[in-house]
Amino acid sequence: REFYEMFRDCRYILICQTDAWIFRDELEQWCNAGYDYVAAPWPKRKIYDRPIVKQWLWLRRKLCDTSRRIIRQQGFNKVGNGGLSLRRVEAFIEGCDEYADLIEEFKRHSGTLYNEDWFWSIIPERMIYPTLEVALRFSFDIRPEMCYQLAHHRLPFGCHGWCKRRHIGFWQPIIEGNDLAYSATGAAASAGEAAASAGNSIR
Repeated sequence: REFYEMFRDCRYILICQTDAWIFRDELEQWCNAGYDYVAAPWPKRKIYDRPIVKQWLWLRRKLCDTSRRIIRQQGFNKVGNGGLSLRRVEAFIEGCDEYADLIEEFKRHSGTLYNEDWFWSIIPERMIYPTLEVALRFSFDIRPEMCYQLAHHRLPFGCHGWCKRRHIGFWQPIIEGNDLAYSATGAAASAGEAAASAGNSIR
């Protein structure tokens, strides 16, 4: 909560970590879109639509107490990765107050499913999120090739994690061929570098 309080005089903050890349100057448009949280979605792979896999996922969710244990399928097609994310300050302050006990519960766990972006993606019930299709116009993170296909071969506003070993083969030729692209370590960082300290902390 203290982190978001520092930005109470702002409508939005942009979390823009140093492994993000911005392709287009669309930040003002996204700030005017009315969402509480915009980020790269976590698209569901097609294998999970196969009948036997769907049945297994259904059974797993039925048997797990998801009020106390997070399972990966809760994040399918949700928004999304916090490394490049737009957040409405007032909504996040309210969320910190409303879900204070759950935040403490998350902080007692380790593992990526208990990162702060997972919390904001699956727990708040009243936050306004974009659809998968709209979120793909904002950012890609995991499975960039799949995201690119789902987005009808249109680049998003930006991306996160482009320099990871499993992603750089996709992103490097695009970044090198895009004269308008610039890294979060450059001019784009001015919009959100102060917010990057949020990292994986919900505090």
